[in-house]
Amino acid sequence: MKDNREIYKYDASNESYEEFEARTKARRRRIKNRKIRRKALLVIVIIAAFATLATMCGRDIVKLQNENRQLKKQQKELTEQRDKLKNEVQKAGKREYLQEQARKQLHLLNPGELLFTFEDEEPAPEPEKTEEEGKEETEEKVQGDG
Repeated sequence: MKDNREIYKYDASNESYEEFEARTKARRRRIKNRKIRRKALLVIVIIAAFATLATMCGRDIVKLQNENRQLKKQQKELTEQRDKLKNEVQKAGKREYLQEQARKQLHLLNPGELLFTFEDEEPAPEPEKTEEEGKEETEEKVQGDG
């Protein structure tokens, strides 16, 4: 391969001046095209890097927005709970509220009062019978009918 400086030298013995000029122009065009390709590649790499960064930041933004919504919801629930507790604290100083709580939680009564309690739960289901108990029961029914 020839030295770069030799390419731009005109050698009258080997070629005409027009050939030399054409060779020089072609060489300069190749160099110019190479520079353009390098710049285009650099632009593409920069755009790809920017797109990657934007995507990563976009995900973080969406994640933070979701977290912000959840925290606002939690804050609202806690504010409501705080307000309820404030109301109970205000009621706690009143005699009627104290009597009501003493009746509900401690089952205390005033003199002369009767307490009736009713269970809200359904009765427990009967345990399943074994085969022998089932046979005995059917035999008893048959004997009772006959």
